[in-house]
Amino acid sequence: AIREWILRQTGSGYHPCGTVPMGDGPRAATDSRGRVRGVEGLVVADASLFPTVPSSNTNLPTIMLGERFGEWLREGELFA
Repeated sequence: AIREWILRQTGSGYHPCGTVPMGDGPRAATDSRGRVRGVEGLVVADASLFPTVPSSNTNLPTIMLGERFGEWLREGELFA
């Protein structure tokens, strides 16, 4: 009974990310600006870009990505 109660009362704190990692390695689906390799005009700008899960909540790193992508978009650098 205790085991079932614990299972009903708890949940995962897992934050899905890293499904479309950026970088230069063999797992990287995008370049360093989130541009999807092989698909012109498609940009990913969310936590799926993280090549590894951050050691903290994903909220702040994701906000940072949004800020950076906003700069690149405003400066015309995303689709250059």
